[in-house]
Amino acid sequence: MRRPFHDKLMIEFGCSKTYNFLTRFSLLLLALVLILVFNPSCAIAQENDNTAGATSIGNSPCVVQAHNQHSFKPEIGKLKDANKNFHTDYDRLVVEESTKFGHPEGSTVLIVSASEITFCHDGKKRNYKLADDPDIYHILKAIGHHPLGIYLTLSSLASKNVYEITAPLPFSQSEPGQTIEEYLRDRERTLKEALTELRNGQIYQVLDSQDLSQLKESQENLLQESIDYITQVLRVKEIDSKQLNKYVEQIYPYIVQGANQAAKAELEALNNLIKTLKPKTWKSPYVVVQTAHQARYRDTATQYFEQMFNEPQGNAAERENRIVVIENNFDDNDALRLLASHIIDQKIGLAFFHDPKRMQRDLLGDAATFWLWEHELEIPELGLGRISNKH
Repeated sequence: MRRPFHDKLMIEFGCSKTYNFLTRFSLLLLALVLILVFNPSCAIAQENDNTAGATSIGNSPCVVQAHNQHSFKPEIGKLKDANKNFHTDYDRLVVEESTKFGHPEGSTVLIVSASEITFCHDGKKRNYKLADDPDIYHILKAIGHHPLGIYLTLSSLASKNVYEITAPLPFSQSEPGQTIEEYLRDRERTLKEALTELRNGQIYQVLDSQDLSQLKESQENLLQESIDYITQVLRVKEIDSKQLNKYVEQIYPYIVQGANQAAKAELEALNNLIKTLKPKTWKSPYVVVQTAHQARYRDTATQYFEQMFNEPQGNAAERENRIVVIENNFDDNDALRLLASHIIDQKIGLAFFHDPKRMQRDLLGDAATFWLWEHELEIPELGLGRISNKH
């Protein structure tokens, strides 16, 4: 039999363990609550909601147009109506959110493209050119683009086993009956005329300043190397893959030099304009960056506003807070719709998931990751090797 003293000791020990467990659990619970309350991402969403205003302001210079209704599944029954009602409500809220953009009491919004900025601020909407055309950015871009087109065309022909330049240009969008030789002579003629203009200072005076003389020389070399390469192909009347790759290696340094100067020109033009827009007067600002194709990693304008807003970027849409990227779209109405949807989705994420950025990643993504982990060996292979999700 246990002695009374031993029993008492065991009871006290059990109580002590229970007390310690409850104490630690309570502290852990308190820590979680504090994290949720003071979590920076939560604070971001609350700040967005408060600074942009909780209700419609009206008379905004940047109110978006209502979206046309689309058909969604299910296509029959009352759930069809319920789903349609959601999209109607959501679109109404998108328009309502946009009434705060540019209003004196609402958010300052900038829509940024490569050549201009739409500025919604203090009850007005204005468009500003980043630089006069033709400016150095567009000149260098045009010079750098031409070898890409030549390389892609000729390498595509080589992949089709078409090497004789007397053959027709085998692309559906080519001029009817145009041969490869005719295509090359057209490109050669255009580049020779551009080189003459560049050397004579015609329309390209921006490259004639003393500090850009070396850059101008390198871009002249780029055009000349391309002309020489095309002349060589026309002379031998054959596309040689090795010579094509050698041409690319020769002009690569000139392309990089032009790209470096183009980035400098773009950022200087952007910075000069932003300073005239008096950033200290902006209220709860947002920026929508318009990009062609996919949103480029380390996009120049996006990097600029990351620095300005002190907003480090992460992965895809989940990274976005006050800087939003719209891909392959240069319509201001669509850009503002995206921004309004972005703000509404952050409110949904905070309310339902305690994470304002939850709707900026696929809602089904976590379940998809788990399903893929469970069914890894059932997924067909392509012979490329499998990256295992199981560790």
